Amino acid sequence: MADTKLGEAAMAQRQEGSAEEGEEHRLRAALRHLQAEAGVLERLVYKHRNQHRGAAYFQYLLKVRRDLKLLLGAHLAEVINAVFPVITCRKPANTILVPNRQGKRKPGANHSHYKRLLGVARLLSQMAEPVMKGAVQISFLLARSFFVELCTAVLALLARVRVLTQQVSHIVCRHGYE
Repeated sequence: MADTKLGEAAMAQRQEGSAEEGEEHRLRAALRHLQAEAGVLERLVYKHRNQHRGAAYFQYLLKVRRDLKLLLGAHLAEVINAVFPVITCRKPANTILVPNRQGKRKPGANHSHYKRLLGVARLLSQMAEPVMKGAVQISFLLARSFFVELCTAVLALLARVRVLTQQVSHIVCRHGYE
């Protein structure tokens, strides 16, 4: 009887571990896709900067580009490497609360993984507004049939960025506040 309960407990823990590994895989995939979308957005901004520089929709695109650069500059992959072993109970919880140990001192490098995760969660929550406002401005242009090819490409890109940031935000916020 006791062996059966232990076997069930071990099986439940294995299923939780595989679910966490699945989330880790989804998060890494979403980050790769976000990086690709950031590259496409960078190229679109570079190509159309001179013509659309002063327009409101282009200012929102610049804000989205800046936020994506900040998000990718936070090195979320390093945080994932440190945090997910703790979540899956492979490491003790206090390892994510201590500052990073690095050979060379970098400015701002003494933040713990937990604080970096909370910062990423805050950035992700603030990214929704410029993405939506940019999409609204682009849809106004599309309704007037101005710059149809650019508007279609940017609207599709903003939709993908919004979905990816929501997915990352959902996973990060769920684990950042546990």
